[in-house]
Formats: sequence, C-alpha cells, structure tokens
Amino acid sequence: MKNKVMIVSPAGGNGNYIALTLLNLVNKNEFCYHMQGTHGNHARRIAHIHQWKDEYQYYLQDETYIHVQNIFDEKFWFVLINWWEKNFHSITENDLPAFRYGNEWINSQTKFWNNYSHPIVRAILNWFYGYLEKQRPECERISIIKDTFNFSALYTNFTNVKKEFNKFGISYSEEMYAQWKSSQFKVFDSFDQIQNSQIKDLKHDYQKAVKIGFLGMEDGLDEKNCWEKYKGFLN
Repeated sequence: MKNKVMIVSPAGGNGNYIALTLLNLVNKNEFCYHMQGTHGNHARRIAHIHQWKDEYQYYLQDETYIHVQNIFDEKFWFVLINWWEKNFHSITENDLPAFRYGNEWINSQTKFWNNYSHPIVRAILNWFYGYLEKQRPECERISIIKDTFNFSALYTNFTNVKKEFNKFGISYSEEMYAQWKSSQFKVFDSFDQIQNSQIKDLKHDYQKAVKIGFLGMEDGLDEKNCWEKYKGFLN
C-alpha cells in the first residue's frame, strides 16, 4: 500500500501541497502547506527532496512511496515568488525553519554580490536565469523517476491541475482548486504587481528581479546584458 510520497521538487514548488493532496491529507487550506507536511504532523510520510542525489535511490525501491518529480520548466517564476513570500516576507507564525532559510540566503548572497549596488536583486536575477536556462541542479530531469507533476498547471487553470492529479488516480475537484487558489492570494497578488508595475515601484527586491527577468526574456537578452540594460531602472 502506498501511503507515503517521495517528491523531488524545488523549494517554492508547492511540493507539500502536491504530496498532501496525493495522500488525501490536506486538513485545511493555508498559505504554507509545509506546516501540515514536512514542518508538521505528516513529516514522516513526505520525503521532500530539493536536489536529487544517487543516495536517494533507496526510496525508489520502497513500494510504500508514491514517487514523483515536480517539473517546473514553465512558469518557473512562481517558484521564486513562493520562496520569497513563504521564507521571508509572509512567514507563517512559528515557522522557524523558513525564517532561518530566508535570512541565511540574504546574508550569503549579499556577501557574494557585494560589488553591485543592489546585491539581492542581482542575486535573484541570477537565480531567475538559472531556471530560465535550466542551469541549476534542481532543474535536472531525473529519468529513473517515471511519474511527473507539471508545476505550471497550478497557475494555469483547474482543468490542467485536475489532469495532473488524475495521473495518480486522485479525484481533484474544482472546489479543491478554488480553495487552494484562495489560500495563495499573496502569490497571485504579487505576480499581478510584477506584471502591472514599473521596476522602481515594486516593493520587494525579488519582485524587481523577476520583472527585470521578464523584460530580459522579452528582449532575448542573456543575464549579463539584461542586468546592464535594466539596472538603472531600480532607482
């Protein structure tokens, strides 16, 4: 009987929500589902792997696990928005691991990019292009994991999400999608702000970086030239 989930998914990829839904364990709809999953009561039933290593192959031999890779080739910017909202700007009360992740990342990247006037924006733009060009380790398709979930479906429409869960025999309703989408208001609102605002008018550094990344994509620019063209719009 499969009563656990091993999911390979980037941090910010809704891995806990996907895993909890596959196990029919969503107890309530909330902004950070890891508070029910890997940071909560079901931690022992969800193996949430952000970067695959050969040492994790033992999970594939365990038939009590559903094995899935969360593919985020499309709409990858929602991974970034999720990460920043859930690990820094809108942290759930008592979520100490998230608080630590956000601050540790800022401290390390500020030091690494300290020769730039906006080191965090520059660092997140590097992250954006790492996903765009599939250069980061978490972008790798793990061929020995046969089943996949298409991350972008969550940000497309109900029909697409239903199709993804149907692959695992899960009956996913329109009401379930509406409740999830409502719980993620901060993410969708942030995306709308990024789309409809000038760079300098955006509140958060990650929003500015994603906006610059979008403009670079539209212009067909590589990371370096994108930064050079749009850095002056930050002030």
